[in-house]
Amino acid sequence: MRLEGELRLDLLKLRFNRLWTCFNGLAYLLAGVAEGLVTKQHVLRMVALSPIERARDLATKLPETREPLTAMLAYYGEFLELANREKSDIVAYLEDRDANKRARALGERFGDGMAKVIDITSERAGAQRFLLL
Repeated sequence: MRLEGELRLDLLKLRFNRLWTCFNGLAYLLAGVAEGLVTKQHVLRMVALSPIERARDLATKLPETREPLTAMLAYYGEFLELANREKSDIVAYLEDRDANKRARALGERFGDGMAKVIDITSERAGAQRFLLL
């Protein structure tokens, strides 16, 4: 039987990794749509870049994404500090109700930042309605 802390760790990792990997790429593609650049070369460039490089490139192309991306990188850094500990230490930490609340709040703030980035890029690309529906 799995410990509650192990489940909490899996959920936290899923939240950060899914948002960072999938939606980071989506934001990059939407920025390309806004610039009329979604070509095979644009997609190949996106795939070749790490998520952090994509975020940097995105912040350069769309300065209004700089603030939420900067905040997200700080939250991601906090997550990596936690995730870099021994698994047993993380599990024990997350079994504490207050610590788990703090970790979940960190994930929420990270998600809010990604939502802002997607909102900005989809609006620029004229794709907000399509993403919602």
